[in-house]
Formats: sequence, structure tokens, C-alpha cells
Amino acid sequence: MAICSSIRWRAVLSAVACTALAVALIGSPPPVRAQFIRRRRTPTPRRTATPTPTPTPASCIDITSPPANTILTGWNVPISTQDECSGAWYESLYVDNTRVADYVIGTVILDSNLFANGVHTIKVTSQSENPGTIELGSASEPLNIQNGYFTVQPTGVALSDDATCNSQIATTNETIIGLQVPGQSFTSSNTAFNAQVPTPAELNTFATNRYFFDPLYDYSQFQRITGAYPTVHGKTPSTDMILRFAACKYGIDEDVVRAQAWQESGWRQAVAGDDRIGASSCIQGSFTSLYDTAISLIDGNTIPRIPDGCYQSWGIHQTKVFYEWMTWPAIKDSTTFAAENREATQRTCMIGGYEYMPASYMIDVNNYLNNPNGIDPDAAVWDSYPGLTNEPTFAPTYANRVMWGCIGSHYAGYDWLDSYSLPYIRDVQGDEACKRWRHPSNLITGVCRSPINQEGY
Repeated sequence: MAICSSIRWRAVLSAVACTALAVALIGSPPPVRAQFIRRRRTPTPRRTATPTPTPTPASCIDITSPPANTILTGWNVPISTQDECSGAWYESLYVDNTRVADYVIGTVILDSNLFANGVHTIKVTSQSENPGTIELGSASEPLNIQNGYFTVQPTGVALSDDATCNSQIATTNETIIGLQVPGQSFTSSNTAFNAQVPTPAELNTFATNRYFFDPLYDYSQFQRITGAYPTVHGKTPSTDMILRFAACKYGIDEDVVRAQAWQESGWRQAVAGDDRIGASSCIQGSFTSLYDTAISLIDGNTIPRIPDGCYQSWGIHQTKVFYEWMTWPAIKDSTTFAAENREATQRTCMIGGYEYMPASYMIDVNNYLNNPNGIDPDAAVWDSYPGLTNEPTFAPTYANRVMWGCIGSHYAGYDWLDSYSLPYIRDVQGDEACKRWRHPSNLITGVCRSPINQEGY
């Protein structure tokens, strides 16, 4: 194709025309290799298929419960995860992109009391080993925090029933599992006791024997006791749920209820205390169930026999069954009944239902009834932590004076805010200030030495 190599002809003929002219003049050209043709020719444009997007890899960690948008309340809300991240060492909890704490894998707990009511974004990250930890994966979801913290209710208001209180209490995990029982050689869990509901016969014995050892001006709160929370809830509640239920139903501050139960038993329903020797300290009329006998518990344990003696006090609030014998055996078998009985007693005391009390008791009750939020000029007598302003129970009000006075009467009987009851009140206040129930394996009670962070011992 010399003719097409000429600059002059190339200038006026296209490559195709040049080839056609050469064929006409000298005949068909020799075969050309296909590779050469592919290299020189311009391919016909073809439509290119839209590429399939590369899917975002699934996270190696998921939040399995609670479901998104669940309403949460309480300090012990489990955030369950399924963490399959390779190299995972621990998990971190974030609320609204702020890191809250680190946890052993699968043990994340949210204290919803630390956050305002409303929808918050909860995120759990899977982290590699320290030092130099990196985020391996994360899962997040919205949760609705609605803390209905139960506070002291004034006298005269309509208190909540079982169903209403149940509807306001979020499900939380049990914390009293396989723990040492004070004064005994065995460990126990509260689950069996928390599931127990008093029988109709037990409630009838309770009612027909006037609910309480001493005469009262008012029995109305005891008449409300059912012990039926496990039935109303539909499954076994945790110990914390039961204590909150009792606080709700009888209008008592929930942290005071928690603190007193901690002071009395470390939240262990299996506790038997106040051992005594002699029939006169163990037998009340025809009631002989405590005396000189081993007593079986519904968790399979046995409280050993005290020869010629007994344990006078039973249950999570250490009710003195030697006197309150009409509560037996529900008081040892049912955590809910034990908690209700204690808070019904507390509310009865606060509304002036006790007889045989000193005159100062009725003066304080009348101040509470007439002006519950009025400032108590003698608050220094009972307020062990006046600087703990984030705890409403330490405000110097008449309502709190009566509440703490009635807490003291559980220990001191008819002694009212005196040298016998005040040390006990200070111990319960210390348990509240330190929130000791958050560390259930550490059986420490009494004065709180670091109440500012509320995790002291």
C-alpha cells in the first residue's frame, strides 16, 4: 500500500478510501493478523452495565435486647449483645456518642437514672485489647428513658395499686445469685423467694390475727397487702423490682427502701437473724414454729436448729416474727410479701397509725400532715448527709423527718429519734448515700465515707 504511504495522498484520502484504491490498482492485500486489526481500529461503543454496589459489611456485634425504642427505667438495665468480632477483648457503652463505661463482653449495664427522660441513642462497641485498643464493630439503637423514680408521697393522696405499679417498673436482672447468707454456712439466690406468692390461707391467717402485734389506729395499709406481684407481672421479678414495687405501692422513696433492705439483710431473703435462747424468747402464745427446730427454706437450704432457742427475725427486712408471728410462713417464703409488709408498716407509721408512741411522734406527724415540705429546724438531729443535695431524702423537711423516724422505729420500736434509733438511721442513710446494693457481693453497711460519688464503702 505504497500509495497510501504518500503524504500527498494521505492528506486527501481516508484510510478506508486509501485501502479501496490500493485494491483497485494492485489487487487484494495479503492477509493481515487479527491482532493488528484490533489494535488499529476504533471499537464500536457499547452500553456499559451499571455496576452492582458493594454491600456494606454486616457488623460483628448486635444489640439483642432490649428492642429499639423500649421504655427504660432504673439503674440496673442490661444491654444484651451478640459479639462475634474477631479479637474482641471488652465492650464499651456510649449514650448519645458519649462514652459511659467499659464492660466484660456480654455484661453491659445501663444506669438510666444518669440521663434525662426522652429518647437517647445507645451504642455498644466491641474493642480490641489494651493498650492501643481499636473499635472492631459497633451496634446502636434508640431507647426511651422514662425514669419514674418513686418518692415519698404525701398523706391523703391515692396510692397506686398492683397493676399500676407493675406498669411503671422496667424489667431488670437479678443480682442476688449464689451469694453467702450472713450467719449461715450456705449460699443462696433470691429467685425462688421472688417467685413465691402467699397462699389464701396464709393471707387469711395474717388478716384474722390483726396484721400486727400491737394495736394500731389504722390498718388500711395492711389490708392492701397481696404479695401478688409475681402473678401480676407474669414472671419472676428481680429483687430490685420487688423493692421498687413496694416503694411505689406504699408511697416510700425507693432508695430508702433499697437502703433499709441492704442494712437488714444485704438483700438476701434467706437471712434468719437475732438468735435467742429460751422458750420465752421464741414462743408467742400458741405460736411455736421458731422454737428449737430446723427450718426449711424454699430454695432447698435449711436454717439449722438452735437448741432451746430460735432466730427471731426473718426475710429481706428482718421482720421480728417473734412478735409479728401472724406473718409466718409467708414472711420467710415470699420476698414480695416481706417487702410489702415492711412498707405497709412504714406508711402506717408515717400517717400517725401507731399507738403507744411518745408525744414527740405525734407532733412530728402533725407537722408532716400539715406542711410536708416545711423546713425542719431540727434536721441536724437526723440528717447525716446534709450536703448530699442530689438526694431528696436528705432535704431538711418535715416529711423526711417523719420518714426517717419511722425507719428508726423498725429497729428501735417505740423509741423516736433518740439515742437508740439514731445510730440505726445513720447506718441506713450511709447505705443509701453509697448505693451499696450496686455491689451485692460486698456485705458492707453503715457510714458512707465517700458519698459524693455514691459508690464508696
